[in-house]
Amino acid sequence: MKTIKEAFQEFLKEQQARLSPKTYSGYEKAIFYFEKCLNSQAPVYLNEKDEVRLAELYEKEDREYCEIFGPVYIGSSEMRDFLGHFMIRDVVTSKAFLKTVGTVMAKLVKWMHEKGYMGYGEYKVTSDLVKRLKVDMPEAEEVSDLICLYAVNHPVASYTEVLDDFFFITGVEPGKLWFKSRLTGEKVGPAIVPEYISSMCKPGWTICLLLGKTGKVWRILESGSMYPYLVCV
Repeated sequence: MKTIKEAFQEFLKEQQARLSPKTYSGYEKAIFYFEKCLNSQAPVYLNEKDEVRLAELYEKEDREYCEIFGPVYIGSSEMRDFLGHFMIRDVVTSKAFLKTVGTVMAKLVKWMHEKGYMGYGEYKVTSDLVKRLKVDMPEAEEVSDLICLYAVNHPVASYTEVLDDFFFITGVEPGKLWFKSRLTGEKVGPAIVPEYISSMCKPGWTICLLLGKTGKVWRILESGSMYPYLVCV
């Protein structure tokens, strides 16, 4: 069985033969980031035996995750972490490139299944996940920028209570958002935002916020990245 790195090289070679140089460069860059994500984050899903193997080969031969394990070690968890978290938190990039990454991952998952590197059950789950995150990832990135700009341009003079946490979006109405605190499980809302922002938000997305309470509503004082799934950071 090929290693993940060898499988990626095979995938890129096939894509290079059919794509323009400009389009191929996007594929190459997306695979570069996916490999980087796997090397740094995927080891958390290893069993004890594989953890020992990784540690030994890394120490003796300086080999990383993608140079040791085969593509069967790629599934929905790894793809979720990459598209739903890594590309947003660890990579400074454009909305256009996030769309490219989603397209490349959809192509990669299909290719892996066709090559026999991913069984049908895992392929179906992973493919469905990629289809969703392919759409949600660039949208969540845009929403986080809009919320940040809104908070900066609409400072709150006074408030009676402050909450600073990661929040899951639990409800959306025009101009209003409801959250659940990741830390305490407390339900919070409504938080007032413009309708153009609330219309883009989806239940289940996660965002880091500093909220201030004014009367019976909450206002966004500061904001961080928006993640397009329930993430525990």
